[in-house]
Amino acid sequence: PPRSTPSNSSAASDVYKRQYIERRWWQRLKSLVFLGIMLAVVYVAVFLFPGHVNKLALVKSAVEQGQFWRFFTHPFSHLSLTHLITNLLAFTIAIVLAVELKTRFKNFSVNYFLAGFLAILPLWFLLKFTILGASAAIYAGFGLVSLDAPKYKIKAWIVLGVFLALIFTKSAVTYLSLGFGGQFVVDIEQALSHFSGLGFGIMMFFLFAKMDKVSLEKKSCTLRRCHEKS
Repeated sequence: PPRSTPSNSSAASDVYKRQYIERRWWQRLKSLVFLGIMLAVVYVAVFLFPGHVNKLALVKSAVEQGQFWRFFTHPFSHLSLTHLITNLLAFTIAIVLAVELKTRFKNFSVNYFLAGFLAILPLWFLLKFTILGASAAIYAGFGLVSLDAPKYKIKAWIVLGVFLALIFTKSAVTYLSLGFGGQFVVDIEQALSHFSGLGFGIMMFFLFAKMDKVSLEKKSCTLRRCHEKS
């Protein structure tokens, strides 16, 4: 039988690594696409529900009347068809970036849902404006994947700069054209909501990195103990 040479072993190892990477990529893609489809179905179904904004949005007066479920329903309600379509398109972009930048499905999904419920709450308790829509969760996804950009030798601050420009351009244009008025207040509240989501995603990136480091250290200690016992 043919003998295994170092070059043959190396080639076989490279093939196995490529196959493993491809399997992980397809698994991540299928999981993220499934998540996107399920959320799109939920968003559209809620949008078609009569009076969903009045019943589900996070509104100060409603919460004061004991309607605490709004803390969990506001990310699924959208103000208009334009709002819904814009968020669906943005969510699609976030998923594509997560796939291409090899962001873990678990990290992306946990970050997305936590941001949807929690990212804007500090701002809401401070300003008490009406909140609805998935924008904060989507921008949290952007924040998370932006810090994965260095995997492809792309500077994270450049990607974050693009998202920051997207967040604050509208309110800046409104201020320059209309001044400090009602529309500017609405636009800046929206911008701050998006910024809260982006910041939440950045925070979660470092939290996940810390958790991975602790997990790796635990595994390393376990392997050392097993080696010592053997």
